[in-house]
Amino acid sequence: MIVLNSNLEEVINIDMWPRPMSPEKHWQPGRSAMEFALYLLGGNGKIPEEIKNILQKNGLYIADDFKVYPEFGTSLNKNGFYKGNGRQHDALMVSELNSLVVGIEAKVDERFDNVVSKWLTLIKSKSGSNANKIDRADAFARAIFGEDKSHKDILELHYQLLSATIGTLLEAKKHSSKNAMLLILVIKKDGCYKEKEVEKNEKAYQLYLDMLENKKCENYYKLHNFPDIKFYIEYNEIEI
Repeated sequence: MIVLNSNLEEVINIDMWPRPMSPEKHWQPGRSAMEFALYLLGGNGKIPEEIKNILQKNGLYIADDFKVYPEFGTSLNKNGFYKGNGRQHDALMVSELNSLVVGIEAKVDERFDNVVSKWLTLIKSKSGSNANKIDRADAFARAIFGEDKSHKDILELHYQLLSATIGTLLEAKKHSSKNAMLLILVIKKDGCYKEKEVEKNEKAYQLYLDMLENKKCENYYKLHNFPDIKFYIEYNEIEI
């Protein structure tokens, strides 16, 4: 495994790790951005055992030729998902030998983004300029669940889970990978998280899985706009 920044320079320590947006808020001890960076770099160039085990469980690990791109952005504008911000992966892992792209969403106890119904409330009250995200939610619903779906079918799903799914699949398509995985890593460090907040995220994840159930084939999913890519989704808590 090699970690690379946007200039394709190897990242070998925490000082070289690309900073997230709003670093004064997110790049802090005990928060997911910094704790995930420390976790990933702790293997001294080897893929962490927890991630390796998840890939092996799904039959997705042949060898560790992964290139890892921290704080990696995927553009959504040119892929039929309307103008706006792209998907920001905490890290994108790409492997040619495993024909696999993994989009990582790291958490401590930070919540997923608002549910789709919340965006509707923001628009109706004119307290936010998020109309484009509803258009995107429509597009996400169709791409994931089918042409007859819209945001009205996914009101209680969290926008971040939808955008993470699409962003990961778009990267898999770009890299001609047969497999894509959205990996949610919850880093539990003593004194840094609230269990109730972790449980809320787990419930949000489970609701998404329930919605995906009719797209399931064995241990992977076939999503509407990506019929040639096997999509996997995993949620894993790591105690450090």
